[in-house]
Amino acid sequence: MIYRNGWREFFIMLVSFGTPMSVFFMIQYGVIAGLIGGIAAGVLFAGVMTLFVRITEKKFNKLRAEIAAERRIICDGGATWQGEGGWMFFTEAGLEFYPHKLNHAHKEFAIPTEELKEVAVNRTQIVVKLKNGSAVTVVVSHAKDWKAQIESVVSASDGTRNSGDYSL
Repeated sequence: MIYRNGWREFFIMLVSFGTPMSVFFMIQYGVIAGLIGGIAAGVLFAGVMTLFVRITEKKFNKLRAEIAAERRIICDGGATWQGEGGWMFFTEAGLEFYPHKLNHAHKEFAIPTEELKEVAVNRTQIVVKLKNGSAVTVVVSHAKDWKAQIESVVSASDGTRNSGDYSL
């Protein structure tokens, strides 16, 4: 299952960028020009970001094919870890994060399935607790779906179901 950003994320970007830009433009140019400018800025920003995500998805298709040839992919999608954007895969072997090339650093991680203890959701983040006591926080789209997928594999390997809803 590939978790893609859709219309919901487009409108969130449009509103979250267009609203402050409308206020800024209203102060600068008046109410009518401000509303028009804010809406235009929001649509432009959301459109550019959506285009960037679509291009990133296509670039990670090659990596998806390579990984799928070696191990079964349970789910994957765009992710941000420690400020680095990229793509995360959850395979039968574990969690894997690969940054895109626009990052200033190229931090990757791979966490084997047997190291996963539980997972929690905090809005758009999944917080994966490891058996060694540390935790990894990743921003993903469809965080609740990621949690369900990870929990199903962890519970199958442990024989117990972990429910880790907690807030940070």
